[in-house]
Amino acid sequence: MIALLAIVVFGIQVADRTTRHGSALGWLVVAVLTLALTRSATVIAAALVTAVVLGFALWARRAGPDRRGPVYLVAIVVVAAAIVGVSLFSSRIPALFGKSEDLTGRLDIWAAVTRLAQERPAFGWGWVSYWAPWVKPFDGLATRNGVEYLQAHNAWLDVWLQLGIVGLVVFILLVLTTFGRAWFLAIDRPRSTIADDQPYRAVALLPLLVLGALIAQSFAESRILIEGGWALLVALSVATKRAANAPAP
Repeated sequence: MIALLAIVVFGIQVADRTTRHGSALGWLVVAVLTLALTRSATVIAAALVTAVVLGFALWARRAGPDRRGPVYLVAIVVVAAAIVGVSLFSSRIPALFGKSEDLTGRLDIWAAVTRLAQERPAFGWGWVSYWAPWVKPFDGLATRNGVEYLQAHNAWLDVWLQLGIVGLVVFILLVLTTFGRAWFLAIDRPRSTIADDQPYRAVALLPLLVLGALIAQSFAESRILIEGGWALLVALSVATKRAANAPAP
C-alpha cells in the first residue's frame, strides 16, 4: 500500500514538475517495481480503482462545470456493473490474482464477524481498534492456521462489529463527505480571483486519489481504521474541509 501511495505522490510530482524530473521519475519507477514485486491482490485491485478514479477526474476537468452529466452517468453505470460483476463472478475473481476461493481465509473471518455483530447490531461491542485477543468477544474470533487475526479484513464490517449500525452510518458519512469534497477540489479550477481561468494543478488530485486507494483497500483490509490509514483519513477530512471553507475571492 505504501508503494501505491508513493506512485500517486511521485506521479503528481512528475506531472506538476515540483521536483527534479529525473529524481521524481526514478522514484516513480522504484515504486511501480515495488508494487509489482509484492504481488498483493488487494493493492493491485486498489491501484486499478485509483486509476479509474483518476480517469473520471480528468474527464470531469475536460468536460467543465456545465457538461459533467455524462461523467456522473457513466460513473454510476461503472459502479453498478462492478457490483453486479463481483456478485456474479465472486468465485472466479480470486483465481485471476492467484488466490484461493475463500480469499485467503477472509470469507470465514467475515462470516464470524457478521455472526458476532448481529448479536449487538445497533451499538456494537465497543471500540477497540486492533482487536484485543485476550478480551471477549475477540478471543478466538478469527484464527487461521494457528494465526490469530486482529482485524476483520473489511473496515465496514469492523466498524459494524465494534460500533454497530449507528457507528457504521457515522463512518460512512465521514468517508462520503470527505470523498465529495476531495472530488470537487480535484475537478474544479483553483480560484484566486473572480475569473475562473486559473490552470489546473496535478496536486489538487492528491486527496482524491489517496482516498480512492484507501476506500478500495478498505473492502479487504481494516487499515483505514488504524495507524497510518486512520491518520490519512483524518488528515484528508480536515484538509478538504478547510479548503471547502476557504473564503471565496
